[in-house]
Amino acid sequence: MKIATAAYWRRPGDPMIARIEAVVSRFRELHSREAIAFDLEPDDSLGVDDSSVNGLPFLPEGEEIPLGEGGRQLTLLAQFDLARLPANHFLPRAGILQFWITCTQEDGAYGMGSELYSPTNQKTFRVRFFPDPARPRPREEVQRLYRPDRSLSPVETEAALRPRFTLTRNTLPPACLEFEPRFLSLWNELHPEEPLGSLDDLNTGRYDTYDYAVQEMFDPSGHKLGGFPGFTQPDPREGQEGLPEFDHLLLQLDTDEYINWGDCGVGDFLIPSENLRRADFSQIFYTWDCG
Repeated sequence: MKIATAAYWRRPGDPMIARIEAVVSRFRELHSREAIAFDLEPDDSLGVDDSSVNGLPFLPEGEEIPLGEGGRQLTLLAQFDLARLPANHFLPRAGILQFWITCTQEDGAYGMGSELYSPTNQKTFRVRFFPDPARPRPREEVQRLYRPDRSLSPVETEAALRPRFTLTRNTLPPACLEFEPRFLSLWNELHPEEPLGSLDDLNTGRYDTYDYAVQEMFDPSGHKLGGFPGFTQPDPREGQEGLPEFDHLLLQLDTDEYINWGDCGVGDFLIPSENLRRADFSQIFYTWDCG
C-alpha cells in the first residue's frame, strides 16, 4: 500500500523538479532489478502444489508441518511453484518455495510478538524450499494433518488466494538504507556545482519540501517476489550488525482487500543476494511494519 506524502512541492515549471526527475531517471537505470509482481483472487480449486496465499501446503512424503513456539504448527502464509512463474533470472527455475509464520493470539504480532522472535532465527517463522517437488501427499491427507492456529493472521479471509503474476522491474526506494548514499552520490556526480550532503539539503526554504518529491517518484508497494522492500517505517536493518547483508527482497505481501498487516502495513522476507544465487534459503530476514 503506497504511503501518501505531502505535495507542497508541486509547482508547474519548477526547474528543481525537472532536475530531480532527471536524476531519478538515471537512478532507475542504475539501481533496478527484476521482480515478479502479483495480484490475488480467491480460488477454491487450488491444489497442494499450486502457487497460493493462504492455501494448503505442498507436503512431500516424509516431511512434516513446521512447528513454532510450544510445538504448535506454523501457518502457511504463501507458497510458489517456481516452475510456473514468469521466466526470471533471480529464482531457481523449479521447486516449491514456502513462507510460514506464527498466527496465534498468544504471539499477537504474526510471529514478532514472541520472546523467541529474532528477525533471522526462523523460530517463529520459516522459509522452506523443495527443489524437487515430487510425490506430494494427497490433498485429503494434507487437510487432515494441517491444523494451525490462525486466530490472528494478516490474511483476513478463509479463502485460498491465487496469485496472478507479471514480470517487472523494481527500483531501490527511499525507505531502504542503501538509497540515500547512492542517490546523493549520483546527484553529486551529475550536479557537482550544488552538491548534497543529505536529502534534507534539497529543502532550501520553508516550503521547499523537495525530499517529498523524491519519495513520491518511487512506489515500492504491492505484492511481489524479488526487487526491493517497501518498508512503511525506517529500515529495520539500519544500525543492526549483520542485517544489511540481507539485501534482496524474496517476498513482499502488502495490505489489500484480503490482507492487512496491523494498520495497513507490509510484510517482507529478505535474503542475502549471494544466498539467493545459490538457492540457499537457510538465512532469511522476516519483518513487518505498519504506518
